[in-house]
Amino acid sequence: MISVSAIDEYVQNGYHVARNLVSPDEIAELQEDSIKLARGEYNCSSLPPVEAV
Repeated sequence: MISVSAIDEYVQNGYHVARNLVSPDEIAELQEDSIKLARGEYNCSSLPPVEAV
């Protein structure tokens, strides 16, 4: 459940920080996948690697 103060923060700032939404293990996995994606090593048939320039 989101608090009234969190809603007020969103209205005032235009965003809300949801702490602990993603676990440290999930963050590590996302970081690893991001590196693979950036290097063209991520195996995804619908996302072909971009040629280096």
